[in-house]
This record gives sequence, structure tokens and C-alpha cells, in this order.
Amino acid sequence: MKIGYAFCSNDAYDENEAFLTKAGCDRCLHDRMGHGRQTLRNIRMLLRADDTLVIRAARQAADTIQDLELLVHDVVTAKAELSILVGNHTTQSIVQSLELVRAFSSRCPPTDAAEASDPSPAPQAGRVPDRRRGRREPNRPMNEDDVLLRLAGGESVSSIAQDFDVTWHRINMIRKRHQTG
Repeated sequence: MKIGYAFCSNDAYDENEAFLTKAGCDRCLHDRMGHGRQTLRNIRMLLRADDTLVIRAARQAADTIQDLELLVHDVVTAKAELSILVGNHTTQSIVQSLELVRAFSSRCPPTDAAEASDPSPAPQAGRVPDRRRGRREPNRPMNEDDVLLRLAGGESVSSIAQDFDVTWHRINMIRKRHQTG
């Protein structure tokens, strides 16, 4: 059975459901943004062999690498499959990507205490310096509907903020304002 899952606002659910149905999902379920992923937890517990969990975008699947690792672990344990449509990711490609991330993170120096004791000006591995610091305009006009559509499509707050040349906090505030309204 192909099970579609969306993590989105109620307003964006119809669009996500249509996308998942077009992808061949037999059933589509969702969690509302701001309310956790309880439905996804239930799906993970009920997955059976030969089921396929279909998710539109990686940001709808998990908030962190650790959450994604747990999701993949549950899918593999159930002998099911995971398909993330944006980017055409399969269980195997996600497992390989996670192994690559682990390989790089194992080579990163410890943070916090090590940073305080290391007087060298060399940048720490795994961190990207913010070369644009101070150049973003916090009050730049933008179309909130475009922001909400991109969020519903699974794009990250950071990438949207970069495209609009505003702070991520501004995009996050738009998302939160429309979740409660």
C-alpha cells in the first residue's frame, strides 16, 4: 500500500493531497504545522512489509537529521520503503546520504569547550560563515502568499529567507502568524 503523508497547514492540505494522489498514493494523511507529527508516528508504527511511505518533501518528513534517521530506521525495520518526491529520494539514497553526513560529522572537531580553547582563526568544520551579515533588510516588502506556498511545498525557512533577502526570523514569523489564524 502507498501511504501519502503531508506536514502542512490545513489550507495547503488539498494541494498536498492532490500531489500525493497523483503520485499514486492509496491513502493520504497529514499533520498540521505547529502540532507535531503524531500522525507520522502512528504511520511509522503501523508500517508493514511492502508498504511505501510517500512524502512530498524532506522538510515534511523531519525537522532534523536525527529525526530523519529515526524515520528511515523505522521504515527499514518494517521492511517498507520511503519515497520523498521532491528530489526523487528513495530509502536507499536517503540511507547513503545519512552515511555521508555521519562520515563528515565524525571528522568535525568538538564544539563549545574546544572552540573556547582554540585561539586559531581558522573556521570550524561544518559551519558556514555568514558573509552577508548585516546586509539583509528586515522590513523589505514581500508577498506573504508566496512565502506560505513555498513553505507548504516543503522549502526550508532559511532558503526562502535567502531568496527574499530577509532574515529567517521574518519568514518564521509569517509561518507562525498563519498557523494560529
